[in-house]
Amino acid sequence: MSDIEIPYYWKSLNWDAFMEAYPPPPFFEKTVGQFDDEQVRALQERRLRERMSEAWSVPFYAKLWRQAGLAEGEVCGLSDLHKLPTFTSDDFKGAIDAAPPLGDHHPIRRSEFGRFPIKIQSSGGTTGMPRITLFDTMAWEVQGIQYARAMWAQGGRPGDVVQIPVTTSLANMPWGAYVGAFHWLGEPNVARE
Repeated sequence: MSDIEIPYYWKSLNWDAFMEAYPPPPFFEKTVGQFDDEQVRALQERRLRERMSEAWSVPFYAKLWRQAGLAEGEVCGLSDLHKLPTFTSDDFKGAIDAAPPLGDHHPIRRSEFGRFPIKIQSSGGTTGMPRITLFDTMAWEVQGIQYARAMWAQGGRPGDVVQIPVTTSLANMPWGAYVGAFHWLGEPNVARE
């Protein structure tokens, strides 16, 4: 055996805790799907604070927000979202130019490659120049769960034939649908109504 620590995908998350925090179908309907408005708002507020705290450590966002006159901790709830400046794909191009080849708009640093699985997603958009987005396991699977919830809400169930009508090429959207269908659409023993 080698002394190399292999970052196996299946070991990259505490999957039970992950599913509790982000319940896939059909569990979503029985948990978060049963929340009243106050509970939903509290969950959204907590997650926003967590994401904002993480994002301040990302050079792209810290610079963008400081240039807009924001201080760390100033956006701490949903009612503060209007304070955040918008940005475009041109800003991401600038982030890549500032820190080639991956850019400074990711929470994942190049030095972390090999510690955990990272999905490198690239889109050239209309320019043909690649714009890199990095996803760790959690980000990738949360997207999949969101797509699975949508498929479930539309009547999709295990055993159904699912066509993803967009090309699974460089764009992120079809891959989210793929992960949703293959990883999270639901447990096979759920009976159809």
